[in-house]
Amino acid sequence: MMRRLATIVVPLAALLGASPSPSPALVRADEDVAAEMAKIANKAVDDARADAAKKAVAAKNAAIEIPEAQLKAMADQYLPQLRPAMLAELHFIGAACSPTKEQRAALAREGDRLLKEGTREYVRAQFQMSRGGGVSPPTDPRKLVAKGLAEVVKATFPAEAVARYQQEVDARAAALKECSLRNLVANLDEELLLDAGQRAKISETLAANWDEAWSWSPEAILYNNNQTFPNVPKLVVPVLSPAQKVAWEKMPKHSGQSWGNLNNFIGFTLEEDPPADMPADKPAEGDAGKADEVPSPN
Repeated sequence: MMRRLATIVVPLAALLGASPSPSPALVRADEDVAAEMAKIANKAVDDARADAAKKAVAAKNAAIEIPEAQLKAMADQYLPQLRPAMLAELHFIGAACSPTKEQRAALAREGDRLLKEGTREYVRAQFQMSRGGGVSPPTDPRKLVAKGLAEVVKATFPAEAVARYQQEVDARAAALKECSLRNLVANLDEELLLDAGQRAKISETLAANWDEAWSWSPEAILYNNNQTFPNVPKLVVPVLSPAQKVAWEKMPKHSGQSWGNLNNFIGFTLEEDPPADMPADKPAEGDAGKADEVPSPN
């Protein structure tokens, strides 16, 4: 009996203790999981560093405050240049949503508030950087206006109008990205003398890693006023020849965004009067009652 039990237990123990080699598919799966986990960990580290850097910049800038009188004076200089951008955004909304007169007035009031707020923040950031503060590219006031007015649109208009507006916003963003991408590659080509394969590869890589900060204003593209380049060597340098890499190192780079000539924006100029359905700079004397219908941006 004992001999028979031994003949059963020993082979069973050997079977349970066996450690067969994992299949190649299982090994590849484990490697993929490990690579993905490493990518997540690296991103977490990068995010933590970026957050710490932003906090350091904010702390440094907090100690550099611009006097209110100076802030107001500087902001007042920018407002006439930026107001046409607000009017253009109001017309954009009007074309998509067909607002009533009262809705146009409400949108104009909010657009004016957002424009003044964004301009003050821009001036404050510029002042802080000029006084040795941390480098933190100021927000484009025009983007703040567009973002704020988008919230008003969502809260004001019916779902079909909001959907139509969002479709137009997405189409505008896609068109600006495509235009900016082509313009950027064309400027790189002008500086580096790229061949067709390099142009195609750089276009593909930039498009896949596009940063909104690289989307130049329409004015900058129109007047070719963008002869600096995003500092993205990982997306450009790998496809360059040794001679082109030397040229790349000498090219001016930027880490922020250029807005172009603020005196002109999508067809509006400082010499033009605002459209009849948009707020005038100053209400006519004696028209105080009408100011509630079409408010003054001042």
